[in-house]
Amino acid sequence: MKQQSQAAPDSPKSFDEQLQEARKCTERLINYRDRSAAELMQRLQRKGFEQTVVAHEVDSAIAIGLVDDERFTRLFIQGKKNRNWGQRRIESELRRFGIELRLCDGYPERFFTEEDELKRASECLNRFHTNAKDPWAASYRYLVSKGYEAQVAQRVLRS
Repeated sequence: MKQQSQAAPDSPKSFDEQLQEARKCTERLINYRDRSAAELMQRLQRKGFEQTVVAHEVDSAIAIGLVDDERFTRLFIQGKKNRNWGQRRIESELRRFGIELRLCDGYPERFFTEEDELKRASECLNRFHTNAKDPWAASYRYLVSKGYEAQVAQRVLRS
């Protein structure tokens, strides 16, 4: 009697099979854009991989340098600063990606200065045009919505 070499089509996948699929999924996600460890974990979980497979794959991706939260944070901050986002909005988005800012080496001094924040807020305001009855209030709301602290918005509007 012959033994079947393949599992039945509807049988559960082995750990190794799931791990292989998780690696392919990880590669696709990382090739699209850099990811934080927490974001990769969430994405793999949503794809239905078992928790042990997800943990193993994320640990492996970190070990080989595919996932690096410090690199992710640095690149994310630089990209958003280039788009004139304020510090508060950047921090909020980083938390959404599972980044623990208190664990980030040199945060916030390494990434933000008061002078830089004021300069970016001013550049942001230079691109803003409004026909509002109260342009000062509209400009203030705009800067705050971009993630600038109230004090930064006020200083920029006074200058």
